[in-house]
Amino acid sequence: METILIPTDFSEEATYAVKIATAIAQKTNASIRLLHVIQSVYAYEYNEGSPLLPDNAQDRLSRQIIQAEEKALDVVKDIERQGVKVEYDVQVGSTAKHISNIIAENSGVDMIVMGTKGDTGVHEMFIGSRTEKVVRYATCPVLSVRSHSDGFQLRNVVLATDFSDEIEPLLQKIKDLQDVFEFYLHIVYVNTPINYDTTFNIEERMKNFLEKYELQSYKTVVINEYSQADGINRYAERLQADMIVMVTHGRVGMSYMLDGSIAGEVVNHASIPVLTYNIHE
Repeated sequence: METILIPTDFSEEATYAVKIATAIAQKTNASIRLLHVIQSVYAYEYNEGSPLLPDNAQDRLSRQIIQAEEKALDVVKDIERQGVKVEYDVQVGSTAKHISNIIAENSGVDMIVMGTKGDTGVHEMFIGSRTEKVVRYATCPVLSVRSHSDGFQLRNVVLATDFSDEIEPLLQKIKDLQDVFEFYLHIVYVNTPINYDTTFNIEERMKNFLEKYELQSYKTVVINEYSQADGINRYAERLQADMIVMVTHGRVGMSYMLDGSIAGEVVNHASIPVLTYNIHE
């Protein structure tokens, strides 16, 4: 692993993400790139140096950038004390857009780690959030973090799959992490009433999947549950797993709204980090 990108708003959840990303970087000898993006209706004018940018907006953005850089430097110092190489970047505009630009310019970005508020008990905060947009558009795995973890470790990891080949791009990442962290992999299939399949069909698909991808240190689990997200989260909770891994689809617009997001539901309610990889359609 070369580079871990951490988009941050300096919130409590973002602090958790920094700690976990740092722990992963220590284990994998990766470097960290910290990104803070300031949202502004004048982002285009500011970035293009337009004379149409009002003076008061220019002054306000300049102050915000100075404050953000001061906060970023504090985070950088904490990461460097852990023996990890780190650089930071403060931009104005859209978080998702700047992340896409960084990945396009630097093919060495292997993972994005960022905080999310998850389910507050009143609103489903992940859907429509910056983290959700990044998960939906990113071209590399995204690790969503919503709670504090003392001494981040990976001992038991849940891999949620339907045994289709669409997960193939993510499997090498899983193997690389397993080589470093030596975790045990729980390969989970959730059988629901809407997408019901017979035991024999599931076992045949499972057999073909395992023979093809030659995974190590694993067990397979088939769960009958009303929804896939509930099945994944309930199993992970009972296991006291350290991370959930799954693919998601880069649907946008009406198709996204109609299909919903299993990954979004999992991230919203999971108390542990969730690693997602976007299958762009």
